Amino acid sequence: MDQDIVDAIGTGDLSKVKLTPKDQAFLKFVQLLTENPSHTLDKDVQAMRDAGWTDEQIWECAFEVGMFSCTNRMADAYGLG
Repeated sequence: MDQDIVDAIGTGDLSKVKLTPKDQAFLKFVQLLTENPSHTLDKDVQAMRDAGWTDEQIWECAFEVGMFSCTNRMADAYGLG
């Protein structure tokens, strides 16, 4: 991955990098699942489909975000961070 994109994601400022609409939808969905998972609506999943993601890819994305969140919480709870 291009370092500019990594830096932009890290700072939360994506305005300085060129992303495809598909990548933009992905990052928006990941951010929603990370920061406010209970606010995820059907329209958010549909936005991923409209951007070109398959249902299987959307499921995998949500699964990986969830597993990463769980792993981070366990690491924090046991001082492994």
